[in-house]
Parts: sequence; C-alpha cells; structure tokens
Amino acid sequence: MSQVIIQATSRLCPLVAVQPIYLHPYAVATLVASLGHLYRRRVYLNMVAGGFVNDLTALDDPTPHDAATTDSGNTPKWWRGCCARPAR
Repeated sequence: MSQVIIQATSRLCPLVAVQPIYLHPYAVATLVASLGHLYRRRVYLNMVAGGFVNDLTALDDPTPHDAATTDSGNTPKWWRGCCARPAR
C-alpha cells in the first residue's frame, strides 16, 4: 500500500506499521531504504509491539505484552542505523 501511495502522489510520505515479530529488521530496512531512494521521499515507520497470541506461542516468544511494548524501543535504534542516509 505504501508503494501505491508514494507512486500516486508527489509529496506524501507514507507511514508503515511494522511488527518485528513477523518481518526481520534487515528486510524492513532494505524495503524502506529502497522506497526512499527510488522516490526520493521519507518513509515513516510505526513500530507495533507484540502479535497474535497463537503466533507468539508458535515462535516460542512468551514475552508479556507490556514487556514487549517496553522493549520495542531497542529495535528502532537498529533500524535507524540501517536506514540512515550517508552524509553528503
């Protein structure tokens, strides 16, 4: 959906909701960096903590929801480093 928004407009910057439990941070970083590079626009990320209970159980992640929300601050720091533009 973000790519459709970015293709159809000239100024909007999409906000993408991401759940780290479902997609590896490197995959998200490459997708966001590619969109930003191709369309010369920012792509904003909304980190969503947790997931469906059955999915978390299947992935052997017993972290309570409140703890997952508190810990979600660590992953964005890593992503920012991956998505940062080189200095000009």
